[in-house]
Amino acid sequence: MNRRSAILHTLGLLLAALAARRTCSAAPPIPIDPPVLWGDGVHDDLPAIQGLVDGRPVVRPDGTPVYALPRGEFLVTQTITVR
Repeated sequence: MNRRSAILHTLGLLLAALAARRTCSAAPPIPIDPPVLWGDGVHDDLPAIQGLVDGRPVVRPDGTPVYALPRGEFLVTQTITVR
């Protein structure tokens, strides 16, 4: 392989790597703290309800765990996704 071929080959690999990087989607951020389920009609409960649907830990404002949706008024500002 001569020098020109080596440069073109390296350039091709670099362009392929850049193209692959653009097509990869970033993973959604992993929440550090469990979302709080307020149920007061004032706070947005979307993260907590989505967490319940996804099987992730959810807590009440006092820190006790929530395993099912209790009675309350829930404010949801976006669509809940069932996967």
